[in-house]
Amino acid sequence: MDNPKLQKLPVINFGQENLQYGTKSWSLARNEVRHALEECGCFLAVYDAVSFNLRDSVFSALEKLFDLPVETRKKNTSDRLFFGYLSDHRDSAIRESVEIENATDIEEVKKFSKLMWPQGNDDNFRYNLIYLSSSYQFLLVNPTIN
Repeated sequence: MDNPKLQKLPVINFGQENLQYGTKSWSLARNEVRHALEECGCFLAVYDAVSFNLRDSVFSALEKLFDLPVETRKKNTSDRLFFGYLSDHRDSAIRESVEIENATDIEEVKKFSKLMWPQGNDDNFRYNLIYLSSSYQFLLVNPTIN
């Protein structure tokens, strides 16, 4: 049965146009991102440097992460606002976030992985995540790529 509360995940393609700061295409992409975050809290970022295989591997790893007990996910804490484990206390099954500080730093991702999977069975979570975050970091640092 369809749930009327479920929304379609917005998809934003960051590889189709020149996204140089201040251009019309950059402004349109920025507005899409803002709207997606305001309406859904997330979006699917499509970027040619990230293969579908990597994206699928990361989504699979994230499913395993969110299948962990809430108590395990709550171990991810931070003094920084909006980092660590966050949930909507009314319905954590709908709005839940696990932020990793410095997600492009392999040592930080290893620490996070060890915290979530102390036995070491993270199914390459850290490698997939570091590769993905590095790819998107490249997009943020080099917004003029086509």
